[in-house]
Amino acid sequence: MKQKKTSNYFLLAFTIAAFTFVFQPLTSSGQSENNFFYKKKERTLGVIFNTNTEYEELLTDETRKLEELRLGNLNLQLKNCFWTFVDYKQEQLNIAFDLGPIYGNGSWIDSSKTYYEQADHSLTGLRAKGEIDYSNLFYYSSKSFTLMQVKARGYFDLFRQHSIGTTRDSNRIITDLDEKFNATKFRYGFAVRAGWGTGRLQPMNHAMVTDYLLEKNYKGRTFSDKEKQLITRKIEKIKNHRSLATGHDIVKEADDIAGFLNQSMFLLRPENLASEWQYAEFLPRFHGSKVEIGPFFNHFNREPDFVYGGYLRYISEKYHNFKRNSSINAEIKYNRYKTNDWLSAEVALGWSYYFMLKSQFYFGFKYVPIMPLKNFKGLSDINHGVVPNISYFTQISNKTRFSFDFAWQISEDKAIMQRGPEIMFTFFRSWY
Repeated sequence: MKQKKTSNYFLLAFTIAAFTFVFQPLTSSGQSENNFFYKKKERTLGVIFNTNTEYEELLTDETRKLEELRLGNLNLQLKNCFWTFVDYKQEQLNIAFDLGPIYGNGSWIDSSKTYYEQADHSLTGLRAKGEIDYSNLFYYSSKSFTLMQVKARGYFDLFRQHSIGTTRDSNRIITDLDEKFNATKFRYGFAVRAGWGTGRLQPMNHAMVTDYLLEKNYKGRTFSDKEKQLITRKIEKIKNHRSLATGHDIVKEADDIAGFLNQSMFLLRPENLASEWQYAEFLPRFHGSKVEIGPFFNHFNREPDFVYGGYLRYISEKYHNFKRNSSINAEIKYNRYKTNDWLSAEVALGWSYYFMLKSQFYFGFKYVPIMPLKNFKGLSDINHGVVPNISYFTQISNKTRFSFDFAWQISEDKAIMQRGPEIMFTFFRSWY
């Protein structure tokens, strides 16, 4: 017991120290003349395999229903992504639709004052899933913004289930349970945030291409920040004018940037630039920091169906050089559901490593403490969760991608955070 209390004090102290450390003065990256723009439209079609644990518990005054399921699915996914990072706004929209078979094993409990059923079960079927993520930061000054964020997700399962277990009635008579049946499941939910903030995350994707090209082709030569900025602006101009409808010519673009380096920067023309120019199509990579504050609410068509409250969030992204990025994300939330109140926090640390212009490796660690406010008796009531995670992304060609994601969720209470591994493999083709 003493060891558990010591552990709780240590984890709480870690959270407080992390928040104290990260809420440092924001970087002055909001000057418009130094802002880099990033615009991209991308459509992907691919195959996703993932496995994870799903947990549902429904409690009423009379009954309790609980289901825990280790699920795997193989999906065909169509996804559209739109990013617009300019002086006055930072806007993102992701729309995805998935369809594919599912299979799983788990257990369920259905009980009341008059009966009790417990069984292990397996299922096979089909899942259709859709999701939309939208966020908009509108800058009314160089560093101050308002924000709106909406996330909506839903899925429909059609499956056949086989359950083997026991049933106990009000007379305490136990009978065996062995049944097969067809069933459906429909789940949906959405999360909305609004608020205000200060700071800016600069997209560094074009700057990283500049750093790579200069380091590779002109090794030993020193370039000023102004020279690097001129090259980055040229790359920005070329990539921001691509069209999803008509596509783009890799060879022509590479010839354009090679000509710019030769004629405008008075550098030797790089050889075979198109072989590398076709890559560097990573997700937005940032530098800078920002703070957000505001209300939120989440809705789900199962209990807890409506949670609302307020949040304070700090994000810091550091672009070290072409090869490395690091990040700190710290958030604290006040949550309310009916008569229950609780505080939750999240501190996430991450490091990214880039290999050539093709591949990225990421390692992260997340700590999530949750503290109930009703009938709070002490630090021993705090639930602690940790999530180490790694991911790998590589570009096989200018349109073919592969990614791998792995996370292991560790929690004292699986009703708050699911325990166990989550694995995802993605192989897809991209148009942009």
